Amino acid sequence: MIIPETAMTYPGDADFSAFLETHDCPISLTAVKFRLWGQVTTVATAAGPEAETRTIWGDALPAFDSAEESMLFSATFMSLWNELRRVDEEGKYLKLPPRTGIGDLEGLKRMVEARLDALSEGYFTGFLADLRGFDFGYPAVDNAVSRLGDMIEEVEYVAEQLDEAPSTFAQQRRRFIRLDGKAQRKLDAIVDAARSVHDESR
Repeated sequence: MIIPETAMTYPGDADFSAFLETHDCPISLTAVKFRLWGQVTTVATAAGPEAETRTIWGDALPAFDSAEESMLFSATFMSLWNELRRVDEEGKYLKLPPRTGIGDLEGLKRMVEARLDALSEGYFTGFLADLRGFDFGYPAVDNAVSRLGDMIEEVEYVAEQLDEAPSTFAQQRRRFIRLDGKAQRKLDAIVDAARSVHDESR
């Protein structure tokens, strides 16, 4: 991927989602945003937009008809990366989408899937960076990552139960609400622990 010299302003979620669809991105907008948020905030030493682009598209960038098209792809992708870096540099956090539409079985399934997109396919995968240069020697980071991993397993269990035992809808809905109420705090705890590592290394 050619990194453009001139930065593009992030076009917004609707346009960026259309960009991903145009280039047959295999994961959702939510997963991409939280994947990159994990990369921006990670303590991994080999994280970066070019490597993550190849990971998202299965180690092969989309085919381009011209150098201009390739540059536009890179500039658009980098606009999200730069937007998330700005959020991190300002000491802020990427917020999970609101929990909605869980009043029936299908709605709850969609919401659980969306949370797993953000937490597992997105942030957890991005932060670990496929273990590229990842150092497990930071106890606060390790503990925060482990707690998020445990919660992801519980959410995955809810998803399995909704598929295999839909009659447990009410029980799984209560379980998901309980877990989801802690999700943002667990994400932010990893970010805070990683920021402390970065501050100490400066």
